Amino acid sequence: MKNVFIVKNPGSYLNVREWRRRFGSSDDENILICLYQKNNYYNKVERMESLIRMEHWDRVFWFGPYTYKSKKEFISKEEGKPTSKLVVFVASASVYLSQKVLKVLDLLRVHRIGGLVGRCDSVVFVKGVLSEQLAASVYPKKMYLTDTSKQILSFKVKGGYFEKDGSLGKVGEMVRGFLMMPLIEMKDVSVFSSYCAELQVRHELVAHAFSGISEDLKGNPQGDMWVLAGNPMCEYFGVSISSYIQTIAEGCRVLGLSSKSMVYAAHPGKESCSKLERLKSELDCAIDNEPLPLEVRLACYSHKPKAFVGFWSGSLTSLASMGVPDIDIVSLWHPQFDKFSYLRQWRRDIESGYRGKIRFLEVEGAPSIIDFDRYVINSDELSYFDDLVYRDEA
Repeated sequence: MKNVFIVKNPGSYLNVREWRRRFGSSDDENILICLYQKNNYYNKVERMESLIRMEHWDRVFWFGPYTYKSKKEFISKEEGKPTSKLVVFVASASVYLSQKVLKVLDLLRVHRIGGLVGRCDSVVFVKGVLSEQLAASVYPKKMYLTDTSKQILSFKVKGGYFEKDGSLGKVGEMVRGFLMMPLIEMKDVSVFSSYCAELQVRHELVAHAFSGISEDLKGNPQGDMWVLAGNPMCEYFGVSISSYIQTIAEGCRVLGLSSKSMVYAAHPGKESCSKLERLKSELDCAIDNEPLPLEVRLACYSHKPKAFVGFWSGSLTSLASMGVPDIDIVSLWHPQFDKFSYLRQWRRDIESGYRGKIRFLEVEGAPSIIDFDRYVINSDELSYFDDLVYRDEA
């Protein structure tokens, strides 16, 4: 059999490895196509290269979409001087046109890769206009859509099936039609995911639980250390490093675990070096800053941890799905998380879908991590941190 796998980040790569373990055979021809973005650490070439073993693949293609300037990059603005409406209009028009032109060029490039690969028996692909075009361009007999994270639960559904990516626009669709490029039919797509139990769609669902990683973990002896999954709330949501460290310290107290036996597994590429240095200094813990998915790092440890702890993280649900015994899986829940409807819903989903596998531990003694007086709140209900606007920016 000839199989084609289209990935764009470590999460999707772990899924295609599981697909090969489930359905592949030793005499298959396996072709990997890796989509990457130069300005995105999570799926840039260097990080993916550290994860991919080239000897496991018959052919590997790398594809980087063209990058285009943002509106801010088009506008050269002197501090204190307002930008004219004409300049803003020209910048907006330039960005719009460059996006459309470059997307069409990218579409032609991925279609050419599909021609080089040729027809296949199965294709496993991720959501996105370029990935979907690649999947169609290899004319597969069987198609599988896989996920990159829990975001699959928020994909738009129409008539019981996931909608195709519509970001190409009318011009791009006209070009695709003029060149008679093949299109995927979502009704013919199966879903290969670890989140199948939470999906309400009409697709054929093929569930998995990262059996390869779970087997490695189950085979490791129990250790005395425990792992905390890092969260970039300081870098992205304005939480101070001091309050973040104090919250972790309170979590240690409530858990009854010492920070000295903790391995802080940093979120790949999203946590600053200064923050990690302070964590190591003030909590006297070990730091794991390897640029690999957390699930892979856990399997690479010589011992499995006695506890795996996080705030809100897809790694909690991934580990819970594996069914590895003797690991206490805990979400540290700060009282201020209840202010956000997204996090409240995430907790409800976990409590209903992973009953008994993930426990929530309130850290009521932790300091405030968000000073709401610094923000203008424009809606009656906050969804996520992005809804908070600094008063001087409002």
